[in-house]
Amino acid sequence: MTMRAVLPFVAAVMLVLSVAFALPAAAQTYRESLAAYKRGDYATAYRGFRRLAGQGNARAQYFLANMYGKGRGVRRNYTTAVRWYRRSAEQGDVYSQAMLGVHYETGVGVRRNLIYAHKWFSLAISRSTVGQRGVRDYAAKRRNKLARRLTGSALSQARWLARKWRPRKETALRAPPRRNALRPRQVASLQRALARLGYDPGPADGVLGPRSRAAIRAFQASVGLPANGGVSNRLVNAVVDALRRASASGPARRSLRMAGTGSGFRVSARGHILTNAHVVRGCREVRIPPSPNARSRRVAVGARDDGADLALLAGPAGRPFAAFRQGRRIRPAASVIVAGYPLHGLLATGLNVSKGIVSALAGPRNNRRMIQISAPVQRGNSGGPVLDSAGNVVGVVVSKLNALKVARVTGDIPQNVNFAVSAGTARAFLNAEGVAYSTAPSDFARTPEDVAAAARKFTVLVECWK
Repeated sequence: MTMRAVLPFVAAVMLVLSVAFALPAAAQTYRESLAAYKRGDYATAYRGFRRLAGQGNARAQYFLANMYGKGRGVRRNYTTAVRWYRRSAEQGDVYSQAMLGVHYETGVGVRRNLIYAHKWFSLAISRSTVGQRGVRDYAAKRRNKLARRLTGSALSQARWLARKWRPRKETALRAPPRRNALRPRQVASLQRALARLGYDPGPADGVLGPRSRAAIRAFQASVGLPANGGVSNRLVNAVVDALRRASASGPARRSLRMAGTGSGFRVSARGHILTNAHVVRGCREVRIPPSPNARSRRVAVGARDDGADLALLAGPAGRPFAAFRQGRRIRPAASVIVAGYPLHGLLATGLNVSKGIVSALAGPRNNRRMIQISAPVQRGNSGGPVLDSAGNVVGVVVSKLNALKVARVTGDIPQNVNFAVSAGTARAFLNAEGVAYSTAPSDFARTPEDVAAAARKFTVLVECWK
């Protein structure tokens, strides 16, 4: 498309979308909401804090969580309170970090986890300023009592989690504001613009549904905006700028090439996709085909943990997803099935599956965050699920042993020595990201054919474009 041809479209997008937004000054709204909260006008406070919280304001998120936790101006809901405390805490608010520690310690509104409680108390202590001595002392008192209840290994893990934590912006996984200020005509214009940029918002039907929200989140993540799926002046301006750049440098944009592929699998009804961090590292775009043989579409990288080699992508909602094994951890010699898309372009285009067993409950150098499996793994399997005989997830494929390096050292070529991130490590990552994944008992074995058929519904090809 030439610059002359795209200018009318850009102008139309700017006109249709920008008139919908006249956002209030955030600082003024916060002051008014705080004043209303202090005088007991919780209805007014809630409206202001809710709007700011949806835009990523950490202090507003803290007060909104407080209102849900205490039932002030809104029905008490501890689960919702924890969700807002988490969003605020992840951005570095020490008051929210301390409160999130309390909820993890007591198990109110969230599954009880003393390691996470210790982590959040530690962060509240280390990040508090001189003027925040009260919250620091409170967190220190609770952490010291908690430490006496943890084993040495649990303490080490909690400290490691606190050390590796970094404040971050809102991610693609956060719920967008409920209020939609756009008219159907404006939504349709936005959908057409995103489609022109290579995203998958669905049909231009004027409905801002999950598919369109996922496309918005993917675009926001690609341009450095808080990827919350919400619509704002900044989003509109970024879309228009992207259209202009695409028209001015169309050939350069089309020069992107698929640099590699991996595998992934859906883990929630909201479309979250789990894969390896190394699969998406360094990619200018991450794409996933919405269905077999369909053109791949961009998705946002919502979160990444390089230490665990895990990443979370924001795909479209409403698709089949996997369940994690419930109850007892899988044991050595148990049968497993690996699903994925290895050697894409060389092997069959459909899902590949292979069978094996669990060889060990640790990885290289006795790494307990991994398991060793004998199921054959090839390049491109990374990020795919390891399934037990009931079809539940027990690991995430991560690597195979480098046969040539081992042969130089031992004089022997190892066979079927492959590794996966353990289900426990994967679930801890999802818990930290607030993902509502499912678990299921593995009491009854299914045929390998049935497990493979189920895996075909939730396992996806992940493309890295550079």
